[in-house]
Amino acid sequence: MVEADASQNPLFEKLLARWEILPQEEGGSDVKLHVEFKFTNPLYSAVSGAIAPKVAGVMIEAFEKRAKEVLDRQELGRR
Repeated sequence: MVEADASQNPLFEKLLARWEILPQEEGGSDVKLHVEFKFTNPLYSAVSGAIAPKVAGVMIEAFEKRAKEVLDRQELGRR
């Protein structure tokens, strides 16, 4: 499990992200993302519901890109 706490950011009263990577018996892995956030500004809180799915999508894409880089590098090291 990987956890990140960015609550020290002045935009957020709370910002936590937790990634769980669960190996599967048949190979591969399931990846779960749990995000908790609360903005300090009530206006941001009011519109956050509209942007939350987009932000989650960006986080997932970044995770996938980084995982591919790491796994590709590991694969090259085995050759």
